Amino acid sequence: MNKPTIKNLSSAEKERRWAQHRANKGQNFTVSRPPPTVEEPNPIAAVTHTFPSCAVHYLQALENPFTLEHPACIPDLHSVPSKKIRAIARSTFSTGINGDACAILCPHTKVSTGVSYITTTSVFPSTGGLTVVPVPGGVGITGNAIAKLPYSGTAFAAFTTGGIEGRVVGCGIRIRYTGREIDRAGQIVAFRDPDNENVASIKTFQQLRDLESSQTFDVSREWTYCHYKPCRPDEYEYSRNGETSGVEPIPGGISCRLSMGFLIVGAVPSTGFECEVVTFIEYVGNIDNVSHTHSDITSMSQIRNATPMPVGTQNPHLTLLKSVHKIGKGILKHASPMVKESIAGGGSHSIFSQIGNALTSVIKNGSNALSSFNSGFTNTVSNAMFKGLTSKVMQGAETYLPALARSGFTKSIAELLPMAASLL
Repeated sequence: MNKPTIKNLSSAEKERRWAQHRANKGQNFTVSRPPPTVEEPNPIAAVTHTFPSCAVHYLQALENPFTLEHPACIPDLHSVPSKKIRAIARSTFSTGINGDACAILCPHTKVSTGVSYITTTSVFPSTGGLTVVPVPGGVGITGNAIAKLPYSGTAFAAFTTGGIEGRVVGCGIRIRYTGREIDRAGQIVAFRDPDNENVASIKTFQQLRDLESSQTFDVSREWTYCHYKPCRPDEYEYSRNGETSGVEPIPGGISCRLSMGFLIVGAVPSTGFECEVVTFIEYVGNIDNVSHTHSDITSMSQIRNATPMPVGTQNPHLTLLKSVHKIGKGILKHASPMVKESIAGGGSHSIFSQIGNALTSVIKNGSNALSSFNSGFTNTVSNAMFKGLTSKVMQGAETYLPALARSGFTKSIAELLPMAASLL
């Protein structure tokens, strides 16, 4: 039998074996090795790792309120218990005699009486871009209330000292065409006044189209959305002003600031549309059914900085994803290596990292990638496991949280899963 020999080995291999021999003997030595690579965590996973559920609900109430079924609160310094309400109002409207129409909302409404948003009828008169935004009670104008809110303007007014106060967490309005296909024509202009101030009887249709944040879409049978964004400190405060055109709790108080919604121009006269409004309100005062209100200034600040200025969209899921991605990039920019490693939670082997990577791909490739993402989503993660966990979490089954934790999830991630599922 031939003895082992190192004669034919390269110098590098001889050096490697000698270093290994010295290591086995416990001698000091230096071996050059590349540093271990730490996978950069996905920005969406960063949000799910650091955001509590209250901040997630608040972000969704601002950017995709129609998919949020959970009551929401503003996670600021007002951490007193509050009553949290989600209310929806639905109506139909039509274009006027010249093919123009509008559906305009007062986002600050907190009471169930009076006019909260206006829509047009078939006798609405217009003169193109020179048309002045109508007021409640005008010709061809229908005033609509959000009747499912729990308190009327009179109830607000009855508690003038230490009584009911409210603030808007988030709200939105959406419309879609319901007329004959042969008559479908024209454009939808989604707008919001930059200061959330009243535009009725003040601005013309053309002035609203010229706003920097306004966006124009073709009339469609798909929903077109317009979402509220607070822009002043007082919009985060509780107020006794109910903000409708009806009874106001504060004498001489603000009445119905119609500041956001839609204009329809160039359509066929007397064609139909459907309108839906959703709002999330927090109430405090002499009331029942209050629950804990969270305080998370860091998350709230990140949300305020990430939410986009344009308010109109036909794809709110993608808008929400982009904001989550932007927030996550901000978190990672200032995170320490230890925090990044914690967020990564196993890198590509983490279920939510795979979800985050898939959603990030959608963001980069645009809304056209959404359908392919939907159809191929079950191939992105473990099909049976994700489907089972998602269905249970959406039903509120706490028994699956330990299983999520073993998979690298935190509870906040588990609470975010319904939002991820709503994007599908």
